[in-house]
Amino acid sequence: MRNICLRTKRLMIYPKGLKEMEELYRNEKNPEMKQVYREMADEMKKSPGREEWASDWTISLLDGTIIGGIGFKGVPNSEGKVEIGYGIEPEFWNTGYATEAVKAMTEWALSEADVLCVQAQTEKQNEKSKRVLRKNGFTEAGMGAEGPLFEITREKKQNG
Repeated sequence: MRNICLRTKRLMIYPKGLKEMEELYRNEKNPEMKQVYREMADEMKKSPGREEWASDWTISLLDGTIIGGIGFKGVPNSEGKVEIGYGIEPEFWNTGYATEAVKAMTEWALSEADVLCVQAQTEKQNEKSKRVLRKNGFTEAGMGAEGPLFEITREKKQNG
């Protein structure tokens, strides 16, 4: 896995390695999250040299305080699309951290040669998440399997 650390004005964002993902899986008590971590670790194993596309990335303040997670749901597909997901701990909501983290990850992804589009899905009623995406230039692109689908393309980012 490449050694990547994205740094913004207030945040550091970096992917967990396979061993860390397997440890998360082993220690997770919530069955739903346990399954998610298992799927992420399995996807990482299928993507040697590109594990960061399936890893849970840590979002921390510059002082090291962990405030959430972000990541992609696998390597870019044949159309150059990746899907991003993210979450911030409730005590850090309404601070702009999610917007800042999504911006950094989206810019990083769109700078990668094989990524043409970053997508995200939100729950229908999650207005805060929709606002984070809109602030970062994402536009609605119909419905996905999990809810409203948003996307931003390399062309939109360069022209916007």
